[in-house]
Amino acid sequence: MDPSATPVGHKIYVRGQPFDMVLRPGLQHFLQMAVSNYIVFLYTMGDEDYTQAALRVIDPDGRIFRGGICCWRQSESRLRKTLKRAVCERRMTLVVDDSIDVWADDLSNLCLTRRFVGDKLDDGLQMLSGQLSSLHRAYFASAPSEGWSFEAAASGTPRAAPSVQSVLYEQRGKLLAGCTIALTGVVTDQREDSLEQQPLCILIKQYGGELTLSVDAATHLVARRKEGWQKSPKINRALQRQQAGESGFYVVWDHWLLDTLATWQKQVEESYAVRLDDDRGDSPPPPSFFSQQLSGITKAHVASSDFENAAALNAAAESKTDFVPPRKRHREDVADFVPLPLVH
Repeated sequence: MDPSATPVGHKIYVRGQPFDMVLRPGLQHFLQMAVSNYIVFLYTMGDEDYTQAALRVIDPDGRIFRGGICCWRQSESRLRKTLKRAVCERRMTLVVDDSIDVWADDLSNLCLTRRFVGDKLDDGLQMLSGQLSSLHRAYFASAPSEGWSFEAAASGTPRAAPSVQSVLYEQRGKLLAGCTIALTGVVTDQREDSLEQQPLCILIKQYGGELTLSVDAATHLVARRKEGWQKSPKINRALQRQQAGESGFYVVWDHWLLDTLATWQKQVEESYAVRLDDDRGDSPPPPSFFSQQLSGITKAHVASSDFENAAALNAAAESKTDFVPPRKRHREDVADFVPLPLVH
């Protein structure tokens, strides 16, 4: 930020440079809930200087992140996070993040949250608190009353400890049951041999959905709005199916899928419908579930998609030997955030 500007949130300094750090509404309540139920880790793609500056605001007494702090170092990639860096038992670990791609190795542990873009009335952490509390209760409700251990879990005996993965499946594993999803503009590689190996596609299947490359075989075409989207062959074919009166088939913007994955509630497709006569042209997609809760408060659109892999941004940033950004994302185009904690 400009050194003379008035911060919206907290002014912090990283290597002498000022940053405006805006805390997500409900952050302290969320962290208190997390600490009362979980051992909390912080796993961030911010570097050590930035992380320490942020922690002086978020956790000045060092009481929250008792599990440990993993921050980015120049010897490591900014494209991948892994539970192997955290000293934790994977069967008992929940991952909280707003990014899917970086957790490709641990998607069955991921609790996706919506990206914070500065809304003062954002209720994302309130929703997340409810989800984590529910998961905590469900996990221990399914545990044997006595005698269970990780040794038993490894041997597969009836007294084995439950797993976070199985509890997550019970909570949301059938949410997309009956949905066969085709994608356009949402993932970079649409080859048949690799489609289902992409992180977003894996997560769709973990929610009970199926994938297809054929618009004609789909129940949903999920599209990302890009320049010239009105000429997309897939979108036009999908709209032809709708005009022919096919019931049970939907053409929706990708925020329908993101909001469904993040809220654990299948969203109403009509609120996200794609229409060729949309007079907004190439403007941002319709409001997401979260922004619809803001009583008319306008939400700034995030220029890059929530599903977009940040590889190009990271590669460009890391190629500059004279400057390494202290955090993964830049504010110029994308509303930045302090990554949420890894909890178990």
